[in-house]
Amino acid sequence: MFLRKYAKTNLLNRFLVSENNCQNVQQIKTLCGTLRVYNKNLNLSFSKCNRFVKLLPHTSYSVRYFSKKVIEDAFKESESEKELSRIKEIFTQPRVILNQFASKTPEKIFDIHYKQAVVAPKGGKKKNIQNDWVCTYTFIWPEKIKFESAAISKGKAADKAATQALYWLYKNKRIDERGCPVYDRSVLKDLQSTLNKNIHVTISENSMERINKIWSDYESEIKSKYEDTFKEAKQKLLNTASAFNKDSTIDDQDFSEEINEIEDNKMDSLTDQQPPIHPVFGKVMIPTQSALERRERTLEQTFRHYDEKLTPLPIDGYV
Repeated sequence: MFLRKYAKTNLLNRFLVSENNCQNVQQIKTLCGTLRVYNKNLNLSFSKCNRFVKLLPHTSYSVRYFSKKVIEDAFKESESEKELSRIKEIFTQPRVILNQFASKTPEKIFDIHYKQAVVAPKGGKKKNIQNDWVCTYTFIWPEKIKFESAAISKGKAADKAATQALYWLYKNKRIDERGCPVYDRSVLKDLQSTLNKNIHVTISENSMERINKIWSDYESEIKSKYEDTFKEAKQKLLNTASAFNKDSTIDDQDFSEEINEIEDNKMDSLTDQQPPIHPVFGKVMIPTQSALERRERTLEQTFRHYDEKLTPLPIDGYV
């Protein structure tokens, strides 16, 4: 009887637990409680399928709690990234936009500073290591604020810092999409109200007496002397030799270098039909019409002043 029961149970266990008749059996640990777990398969064919697994009783599990602040910060970071991408779409060249923005303001509103930290390694044979470039935009309008960014190159660091500055200006409504500055309307109204006010000035009686005295002295003494001095200086200017040097005559050979070059080229290209150069006078230079007019004007001006100041010579007594 005992042997018969042992043989039956042994055969059943071998048949049920044999590797040929069952698939891979995972080892199930003793757990407490019951939990329904939704496992999402990453495979495309099973992406929309959910598998329900019922765990055995007496199971233990751990719950991970997330604070509300962490979730809000994650959403804020995503929103700021979206706004930055929008700023990059609006202002494709941030450094150029900032320079144009500064040129449209009456005063200087920001400064740019670059720096690069150089680390000297230990040992004399090793070269100095150059770190990333750091660009800093320091604004004084609309308020004092700094924007700093680091990158491998100088240009990339400046672009990042300029993008941050444009993002801040656009967010605070201090720059429009065209890159023009936006001023506070209340401040503009205050300025307009002060500009339109009439200026009232009061002068004491003593000040009026002093002003009248100065004006009377000018009319009686200074004005006549000033006019006489001005006329005399003007007359001397006409009689000076500098005026004649500026308006030279034909004898001074007032011809430009271009005319001389043209004449030289003409003389170099002489043919049998053209007359040869005169052996005594050389090449004949015909004066221009402007030179003739200048000569007549100068001679007329010279003799007009000479006739006024004409003095008799000793030879005139023998006439």
